[in-house]
Amino acid sequence: SPSGDRIVCGCEFVDGRLPNRDIDAQLVSFTRGGKQKHWTRSAVLESDGFGVTDLAFFPNGKRFASIEWSKRKVRKYYLPGDSPTLRVHDAKSLDELDATTFKQPASALVVCGNKVVVRGEKSFRVWDGDDLSAPPVEVKTGKAPGAAVVADPQGRFVLTATSNAVSVWDANSWSATKTYEWASGKINCLAVSPDGLLAAAGTATGKVIVWDIE
Repeated sequence: SPSGDRIVCGCEFVDGRLPNRDIDAQLVSFTRGGKQKHWTRSAVLESDGFGVTDLAFFPNGKRFASIEWSKRKVRKYYLPGDSPTLRVHDAKSLDELDATTFKQPASALVVCGNKVVVRGEKSFRVWDGDDLSAPPVEVKTGKAPGAAVVADPQGRFVLTATSNAVSVWDANSWSATKTYEWASGKINCLAVSPDGLLAAAGTATGKVIVWDIE
């Protein structure tokens, strides 16, 4: 969570069972408290689905969004279903607050302010975090399949990476305002500082690029 006092883990089935777990669950919440600040399991959400592949907290830490998959059986193995479900949960109880099923692809999820952003191959979709039933905004990146996506913690912009370039998308208009390119290899991951002023990109060559967003 943004405050650092809660961890929510998404679990995935392997051959019909959860690996290294003593519970048949999909989401598990841990909180830190007491004099020793130990982590304890505080909530469990059981499910018969395949599992959770992505999860991100909203800025206030009271809710989080996740991409969850139903499961289908092929011979003796369980595989993820064809249509993922985007859900919003209460962070404390893990209760479901809202949900919508959508078409693939769904490669990653981030929360930007009150918006939920799901990355696809050559686009990303944006849902209103207060009303998942409303049609999402689809933003075409127009380039090669996206390698990474990250959101400004202040909710002002989203960064996407394609090959060796990073684009900045304004969270109001969803138009690309800047594009950065470097000859440092393919970009595999992105990060933004808590104040949203600095960004970092990790490349396939082992280099890390840090720059001033402003």
